[in-house]
Formats: sequence, C-alpha cells, structure tokens
Amino acid sequence: MAINPRILDSRIGHSFPGMIGPADIFYTPDEHTDRLGSRVLEAIGVQRIRRLKIFAHGVTVRDGGAVYLGAFIQVGQPGIRLDNTENTLGRLRGQFSESGALVELFCCEMANPVGGVYPGADPADSVPAAIARTLQVPVRAAVDVQIFRTDEVRGWFSGTTDEDVRFDRWEGAVWLYTPDGGRYRDVIHDSLLDLR
Repeated sequence: MAINPRILDSRIGHSFPGMIGPADIFYTPDEHTDRLGSRVLEAIGVQRIRRLKIFAHGVTVRDGGAVYLGAFIQVGQPGIRLDNTENTLGRLRGQFSESGALVELFCCEMANPVGGVYPGADPADSVPAAIARTLQVPVRAAVDVQIFRTDEVRGWFSGTTDEDVRFDRWEGAVWLYTPDGGRYRDVIHDSLLDLR
C-alpha cells in the first residue's frame, strides 16, 4: 500500500485540518534538514510513498544586484537547497510507488522560470529539478506566490497550535519537473489556463 506523507514547516503553520496521520511530519526552525529523509522513512515504515507533499516557504535570496526566486525550501535548517538535495532527501530514492509517484512543493515561487537557482549554481538548474533527479520521481511546483489559508483562533500565522494549514488551489503557472531534466506545464493544475 502507498501513502502520502506530508511535511509541514512550523513557519507556515502547526497542523493540518482533520485527522493527523502517522505520516505527517512537523519541522521546526531549529531542526536540521539532513534528518528529513530519515524522518519520512520512520513515518512510512514499510509502506511506499505515492505523493510526498512539502508545505513550506520558498525563499528568495538577494545577492548584490541579483535576485534568486525560489532559491531554497525553508524546512528546518539550512533548508532544501541545490547543494543538499542528496543529503536531505536521497534516502527516499526507491521508496516511491511504481505508479502515480509525485512530489508536490506547496512553496512560493519554486518554479519561477527566471530564477529558482541558488547563488553560484548553473542558472539552468532549480531546486524542483534537483529533487526530481535525486528521487527519480516527477516534482510539481508553481511560479507564483502560493496562498495558504489557516483555520485559527488568534490570528493569521500567529504561531499558535490552533492553526490548521489549508491549501485550496494553485496560484499561477504550475510546472512538472521530470527525473530526466524535463520541465512541462501542468495544464490540469495551472490556474492561468482556461480549460473550458
């Protein structure tokens, strides 16, 4: 049987709506990202992964006059970057189901076509492409800022345990990255395309 583990960085929220499953993994800013793959393996046990969903901030880096949109995913410290996808997620390679395997990055600007690179990296590369290569499964990510909604009692992203993170729909263009280096527009999830 395959399951859908969800990773949530606490800078986004503290819980998901409804039932919390054994494969829901919560990360705080002081946890090291290198443990991420091990934590997912502990959560899934002997089961395979169908969809790995990551809910976190996509971080923009400013380096002098250059701006790198989607430079890294803010999960723990130092986050998922081009230079550490093997260390953070490599343990999950081979743990995905044979059909329907996918990683979804619910993170801002990770698929931005003019950025998405860590400073000093090859401009043709991106974090979603690196994850797809590392895990050998497709990765879905969006170009625009993504809107999360919370059910809360005391305020928007207040950091209380009363918050349930909801992701209703993708904002902007959505792309699929393939393990062979391909990048294709995801016409089913893309909010900019009129499919009528």
